[in-house]
Amino acid sequence: MRYTLADLRSELAQLRTDTVAGLSVVAGNTGKTARVLEDVTAESGGDAISTRTAA
Repeated sequence: MRYTLADLRSELAQLRTDTVAGLSVVAGNTGKTARVLEDVTAESGGDAISTRTAA
């Protein structure tokens, strides 16, 4: 199968777009994780996560 230079450039542009979209999702989820960790570690000043035993 032969590709023209224009085909390869188009595919590369699409790969870049897909990569940016994927990294945006990762960054958003990382931010959510950081907020949750800040919430659960607030009582200890951010140094520990409190745990409890379930009955």
